[in-house]
Parts: sequence; C-alpha cells; structure tokens
Amino acid sequence: MWKYFGAVAPNKPPLAAHADTDAKGFLLWWVVWIGGGVLLNGVSAAFRTLTVEPFHSFPDEPIHSPVTEVRPSVLLTSIQGSRHFAEPGRHKRGSAPFQSSHHSPSDDCHAERFGDFVVRNLLRLMRYRAETTSLEGFVQQIACCYLRHGYWFYVTGHIPANKDASLIDQRLTEKYGIAVSDSTRARRKRLGQAKMQYLRFGRTFVLLATKGQHMFFETELKSIHDIRHTPLKIGGYSISYRRGGRTQDGAKDHSWHAHVEIERRRYLELKAWLLELAMDRSPEYLARAFYQIPFEPYAPVRRQLLNIHRAVNHSRKQAGFSRIPIEVIPLRRRIVRPFDPLPSRLLLNRNASLDS
Repeated sequence: MWKYFGAVAPNKPPLAAHADTDAKGFLLWWVVWIGGGVLLNGVSAAFRTLTVEPFHSFPDEPIHSPVTEVRPSVLLTSIQGSRHFAEPGRHKRGSAPFQSSHHSPSDDCHAERFGDFVVRNLLRLMRYRAETTSLEGFVQQIACCYLRHGYWFYVTGHIPANKDASLIDQRLTEKYGIAVSDSTRARRKRLGQAKMQYLRFGRTFVLLATKGQHMFFETELKSIHDIRHTPLKIGGYSISYRRGGRTQDGAKDHSWHAHVEIERRRYLELKAWLLELAMDRSPEYLARAFYQIPFEPYAPVRRQLLNIHRAVNHSRKQAGFSRIPIEVIPLRRRIVRPFDPLPSRLLLNRNASLDS
C-alpha cells in the first residue's frame, strides 16, 4: 500500500529505507495521512455534539412507506451500536454501549430522539408524494411546477370507490418508474428518455410525461393528450400551456406560460347566477358571494371575475341600484402546500354557505 503512494511505511525511516523515494509521493502520503485524521476527528466531534443537543421528541408512530410500515424505534436499533450515536463522549474499549464517564440518563433520550428524527427524515425523502390534500394544491402543482419543466403529455383517470387509492398509487408509480431521484431523472433526460410524474386529488389522478422514449406512450397511446392543445379540466378549472399575449410594454410575448382559468361551462353558469342575484339581493350579500367564489385568482381567472363584476354592476346601474365595489374580488392568489393539510380556518372560510 505504501509503495503505491511512492513512500514507505511510517514505522520505517523514509530516508534510511529508501534513499531514492520520490518527493511527490512522500508529500502525497503525508497529505492523505494528515487529512484523513483531521476528517475522522471532525466527523466524530460533530456526532458527539449532536447527541448532547436537545431535540424535539417524536412519538413512536408508524411510518408509512411504499414498501412497508415500520416504527422509528425499530429502525433505531440497527444504528444504536455506533459509538457516536450511543454516547456523547469517546467509547472506551470493553465498556458497553451507552456508557461513558460523562454518561447521564438524558443522553439516552437525546440519542433516541435524534435517531427518530434521522429515520423520519430519511423515510420522508424516500417516499414519493403523490396525493394532494386540496384542489388548489393539485392545480398549483401542475401549473407552477410541472408544466414549466416540459410535462405536457397527460392521461387522467378515476379510482373506483371499492379500490384502495394508496395501493393504486404504488402500482402506477412502480409500473412507470416514477418514484426516482432527481439525478435519475436527469440521467434519463440525457439518454432521450421521458420523465414522468403522478398526482392525485381524492380519487382523480393524472399521469404526466415529458418528451422522450417511454413505455407510457405505448401503453396509454389512445388516452394521451397534449396539454398545449387539449386543456386539463378538473374541479371547474381548465389548465393549459400556451404562448403569452402581450407584455407590459405592449410587445408580443413569444414565451410559453401556464394558463389556468375557470372552465367555460362553469364560468357561464357562475356569471348567470350572479347576474340573477344582482337584481334582488343586497350589496352585502353580493359582496360575500363574490368573495366566496371557489377559484384561486390566477391571471386568467381574475380577468373572468372582473368581467362578471362589470356585468353585475351594469345590470344594477340600469335598475337604479348601488354598485358593488371592486374590493370584493380576491385579486391575490394563496400559495398553498400541495401535500400538507389545509388549516381548519381556511376550510371553514371556503365551505361557508351564503345563507349562514
């Protein structure tokens, strides 16, 4: 081993054993020796520091993964043998794990909490998140994350009520090789292969793919749509990918943008309903009706809501009624976490009835 680096073993005098030792090899050996020692000591000190810091406790609840269901305490037993995980100080030869001259009962608690923290985060990284908890999150994930990365080809489906939705998620992700790392996706892209994503809200799911070679285009040949030509419609939304109109200075916009609007039939129904209310309801009732429209105000949605607002005020003006202020229309979109539960106050605000 030492000859490979061009030097001799450390227990032999270099100059006495080999007078013709190469200076570069000798320097390389010392760099590796000293650098390795510094690295090992730094890692050891870092782990000892982490084990004595207080961590938030995590209950020993089951962790659901695509493979099996395990508990953090079970996985922790496989790594408790490490001295850096077991004790805050150095592990003495012959002593049992979790015992040292500076050992205290709280060290065991800290080490176990840290183990739970590490295991939960590792499993969270291993899981592929596919189920969104809200329609707003479903639309936001497609429009703001997937379309701009080239996921233009899609297939939609519905899971029957008698089927396990989580089991269908696992089967589809395994069938098309979706639950992979970002590095694997980048490697597939360089090889000319398509990348895929899977997303579900309730019992409605969508499979999205980029350009390239993939069994998805052969298996779903008759059901594939291009979102640039056929909008994806779900929950009253219409999602497409198209070129922009005009920029702020009036020039033509040639870049592509995600386009989210209220689906045409749903928009006409909403407009007719508000025009009917405009003639026999109070301004307060109409203001609350506008505010509780269940659509996030993306730019195309804002234009549609402003058109409805303009038509309602025109009708009320002709009848001699007061106008509805523009402030009743929500013009700023909420940024949601697609895979996290919605706060209860937002659910109550969204689902409150007009007659309450």
